[in-house]
Amino acid sequence: MSALAAEQTAPAKRVLVLDAHETVLWGVRFVLVSRGVARRCLLSSSVLEAVAFADRYAPHVAILGLVPPVASADAAAALRRARPGLRLLQLVDRDSGPCGADLRL
Repeated sequence: MSALAAEQTAPAKRVLVLDAHETVLWGVRFVLVSRGVARRCLLSSSVLEAVAFADRYAPHVAILGLVPPVASADAAAALRRARPGLRLLQLVDRDSGPCGADLRL
């Protein structure tokens, strides 16, 4: 089965997107929903709101972007405490430094 066929037959997921920039939030949501990857796409610009969403909606995956003044690793740790089985994907640019070593997919 090709990667595209597998993507099209995979069940849609609940996804939480955390980023300080509204354009990033809505852009990621558009891509995920329009491709049928996300059944529900929760958008948050704060760690506290993201933790509340994770607790309430039990997302399968969280996508972490820039969330100043909180470090991405701290945001990841807070989400992991709220949902221990949550899978994380951290978005970084080449100037933002190393990813947190504790993040696993």
